[in-house]
Amino acid sequence: MIVKQKTRDSRPDSSTVYISPATMKRMSIKVGDLILIMSEKERETICVVLEDESCEDDSIGMDMIVRGNLDVGLSETVTILNIIGDVSNGKSIVVKPDGDSLGYPPDILLEDYVKPYFLGQFRPVTEGDSFVVSKENQPHIKFKVVSTDPRQGCTVHDDETKISCVNPIDSDEESDSDDKNDDDDDDGNNSDGSTTSTDDSSSDDDSSSSSSSSSSSSSSSSDSESDDDSTSSSFSRKVRAGISVSSILLFEIL
Repeated sequence: MIVKQKTRDSRPDSSTVYISPATMKRMSIKVGDLILIMSEKERETICVVLEDESCEDDSIGMDMIVRGNLDVGLSETVTILNIIGDVSNGKSIVVKPDGDSLGYPPDILLEDYVKPYFLGQFRPVTEGDSFVVSKENQPHIKFKVVSTDPRQGCTVHDDETKISCVNPIDSDEESDSDDKNDDDDDDGNNSDGSTTSTDDSSSDDDSSSSSSSSSSSSSSSSDSESDDDSTSSSFSRKVRAGISVSSILLFEIL
C-alpha cells in the first residue's frame, strides 16, 4: 500500500492509520481492527485502523510519527502483514523521553503526560516505537518505548498495565557499560603479557645478536689471516642462529 499523509485528524497519533472504505471491505478489515504493518526496511508496528473516505484506494494514511516508526516516507510502500484479532494485554511497558523533556523529571512526565495519553485508549505499543504527547498551551514531548511485556507488542490497559518512565541516561546506562567492557577487552588484548614478553625477548635477542656481531667483528680484525675461514664460519653460524630465532619470534607473534 502507498503511504500518504493522513488528512482526517491533524493531531499526532502513533497508534492509528486510515484506509478507504473500499479497501477495508476488500481486505476484510473493520474499523477498530489492529493490523501489523511492515515497511520495505522490515520495520514493524501495530496500529488501529480507522476509516477515511478521502483516502485513495490501495493507500494508507499515517502521520509522521507512524512513518518514523516504520522508517518510511510519503509515496513509499508498506505491507499489511495480517489483521490481529487479539493483541495481548500488556503487563508492563517502560518509556523514556526521546529528545527534549522540557526539564521535567520522569515522575512528572509519567503522571502529567504518559498516563493521560494511554488512559482509556487501549493503545497498541511496540518496542522501539515512538509516540508524541501534547498538552494544551505546552510544547509536545516525544517518548520512546524502551520495552514491553510481552515483548512482541501489546495493548496498554488502565488497570492491567504497569507504566514506567525512566531517565534517558538510566535507560542507556546498560548499553554504555557494555561498550566500555568491550573497549576494556580490546585494550587487554593489545597489552597482553605474552605479547609484551615476546617484544622484550625480541629486543634482548636483537641486542645479543648485535653484541655477537660486534664481538665477531673485533675478533676478525685482531685474528691472523690463517683464522679468517674459521671466523667466517663462526659468524655464519651466528647469523643462521639469529635468523632461526627471528623466525620463531615472528611465528609466535603471528
